[in-house]
Amino acid sequence: MKRSLYLIAALALSGAALLAHPSPEHRIEELEQHLKEDSGNVELRISYATQLRKMKRFDEAEKSLITVELMSPDHPGAALERAQIAYYRHDDVRIAESLADELVKQHPKYAPGWDFLGELRPGAGAFDLGAFESPVPEPATAGLVAAAAACGLLRRRRRRA
Repeated sequence: MKRSLYLIAALALSGAALLAHPSPEHRIEELEQHLKEDSGNVELRISYATQLRKMKRFDEAEKSLITVELMSPDHPGAALERAQIAYYRHDDVRIAESLADELVKQHPKYAPGWDFLGELRPGAGAFDLGAFESPVPEPATAGLVAAAAACGLLRRRRRRA
């Protein structure tokens, strides 16, 4: 055990390149190769657009999304990527929030859309103690309330006299 720890420490300190993940360019090349083999794969095209967006190659990402939207006009992944490009490229929360709102209205069970909308609206899902009818919550909800309080998600309502 000690020997393996020493080996790991020695490798880390020696500056040895440990390749845990391929470079983003390598991922793009792989996705392009897969797209040559299966050009009609909508999910693959969305993954390609996502990777391009993460590399700040927004024009190419938008071109890929246009292709996706022609193939599958109401695909939620394309709508999400469009909202994310609006946010990360233009730093425009208003447009991104509008697009994300439309996405969750059209696809209410698409969790990534809700996740992104939550990023745009921090604190929008905070718990409110006043939502409970009883001052002492049921045992089933007591754990939830305690966890929410520990995370700072509860807002106390002032009682009016």
